Amino acid sequence: MIRKGLRPRIKPALDLTGDGSGFRRVLPFRRSWIAIAILAVFDLIFLYPAITTFLQASAEWGKFDDLFDLVSALFLTAWLLGWSIAPLLMTTILTVMLFGREVIKVSPGKLEIFLGLPVVGMAAQYDVSRMRNLRIEHPPMKSGKSWRGSHIAFDYGAYTGAFGSNIRENKLAEIASSIEMISGNTIRNGDATAEELQGKWEPGFLAKEMKAPELLSTDTLGVNDPVTLGSPSTLALIFANMFPLIGAVFMGW
Repeated sequence: MIRKGLRPRIKPALDLTGDGSGFRRVLPFRRSWIAIAILAVFDLIFLYPAITTFLQASAEWGKFDDLFDLVSALFLTAWLLGWSIAPLLMTTILTVMLFGREVIKVSPGKLEIFLGLPVVGMAAQYDVSRMRNLRIEHPPMKSGKSWRGSHIAFDYGAYTGAFGSNIRENKLAEIASSIEMISGNTIRNGDATAEELQGKWEPGFLAKEMKAPELLSTDTLGVNDPVTLGSPSTLALIFANMFPLIGAVFMGW
């Protein structure tokens, strides 16, 4: 789906209590303890072989007496690097599910929605004068936003923003008045202007590369470049063959 018009500014951010923002509120973050428990079990299952393999690889690198020890240490290390991807991802997701939080910050003209761990995370920044139709939404079950429960939503160009979890109706007026008072702008109701719908969202870096066939030609990728003695692939091949040879001659492998 191609998105058009206004878009928030997404950036890595720090959530510091004394950062000078005019208004800051930590919002309730809905957690599914069943999902957390299931993910924790899977994470432990994947972590156990990673830890045992790390101990085995450390032992192999510690003795390192012959070529067989080198091959064994390299194999265990490579296997560990590949296997560790899954538990690292699951541990990261589990940490966010356990300790993640959502914070809104308001400063003159701007609303920032921070999502992440305490102190560090990602933030989306909006121009309050272009926000529209601030409201409470109740998403249907099994929808993409069902995990939030009742939450605050708003329109921004052709885009719909959201924040908060399990927000009650009586909190909407309080939050809306705080945003308008600190930002100095009124959140209007109605449709977007033609100006706010102009322009398409820029694709990401990878999408730009994929949409530019000339950048992926064989000449650009170096497929047709001649291989010489000084080519990186040639030097890597020479080093890979010289390493066990040096071990055999000088270390008695």
